[in-house]
Amino acid sequence: MIDAAEAYRLGVGRHLCSTAADLARTLRAVIDDILKLEPQAVAEVKRLVLSTATSDDRSVLDDAARSLVGLLRRPQASEGIAAFMRKTAPSWTKG
Repeated sequence: MIDAAEAYRLGVGRHLCSTAADLARTLRAVIDDILKLEPQAVAEVKRLVLSTATSDDRSVLDDAARSLVGLLRRPQASEGIAAFMRKTAPSWTKG
């Protein structure tokens, strides 16, 4: 077992908050980042994460590969890549 600081140091954790205010700021930043993502891609990731509770690793990885290919074939993928290259926001970005 390791504590949160050690997990953060090892790169297992992405954020380390020492106060409630730090936690609130970090949570708001993470939510803001999620709201910038393409909604169908977020839904697919959520579905895949939930499937890890009931499916074996190989099945989840195979499903993830199929999902990625499907997502990359959608027009939103091209729009997202183009927006990234132009350093602009895609149409689905909130705020």
